[in-house]
Amino acid sequence: MGRLLVTGFWGLLRKPNYLGDFLIAISFSLPSGGDYIFAYFYPIYLGILLAHRQYRDEQRCAAKYGEVWREYCRRVPYVAIPGIL
Repeated sequence: MGRLLVTGFWGLLRKPNYLGDFLIAISFSLPSGGDYIFAYFYPIYLGILLAHRQYRDEQRCAAKYGEVWREYCRRVPYVAIPGIL
């Protein structure tokens, strides 16, 4: 229970799969060129969904791993976008 993965993509981001999911979602909307606002509903919805999911996961992991989680967050400060978020 006291070990967390800090190598590979998980050494750069806590949720690298979220970045991939969001990039795929936005790629579905970009061909509309911004002409149709409804084309961006899916990536907006997914962004909200993933943000809430990440918040819940942070709470759960903090309770489960305690000090190990805080050290992990210190070593891997970015959640989904390197250098930004």
